[in-house]
Amino acid sequence: MKISEINKNPKNPRKIKGEQLNKLMESIQRDPEFMRLRPIVIDENNMILGGNQRYTAIKKLGMKEIPDEWIARAENLTEEQRKRFILVDNGPEGMTGEWDFDALQAEWELPELESLGFDINTIEDINFEPGTEDDQGILDELSPKMIKCPFCNKIFNSRENEQS
Repeated sequence: MKISEINKNPKNPRKIKGEQLNKLMESIQRDPEFMRLRPIVIDENNMILGGNQRYTAIKKLGMKEIPDEWIARAENLTEEQRKRFILVDNGPEGMTGEWDFDALQAEWELPELESLGFDINTIEDINFEPGTEDDQGILDELSPKMIKCPFCNKIFNSRENEQS
């Protein structure tokens, strides 16, 4: 489909610019197959209901045409359904859910998350920094003897080399 045939939604509730736009452009270039998995959603008039930011990034990349599988049609929606879809598509985590910080820390390193466009600065609860020696006493009291390394997934006895 030609980019010129797609109409950006002038009432889209989210904007993208600067570093966030650059990260999205990098993501599309690095993993174009993801666009098939999360296509731009357009209505019967080719107006974007979901994917304005991806459209902006694709256009800025200089693409004149995009593969048809990067587009999904959402025709025959009522006006109320269209409004709800736009809101839910643009809402944080689809308007529900929250980040599992333990899973993030266990599966990804901070530089990788940042390279994928994850905005670490907006998350207050995540802590990728190792604790201090002062924290050790608390950890010994709260942690079980067996611990799983979040990086290599090996299980270790945390008190194996304790000195009596």
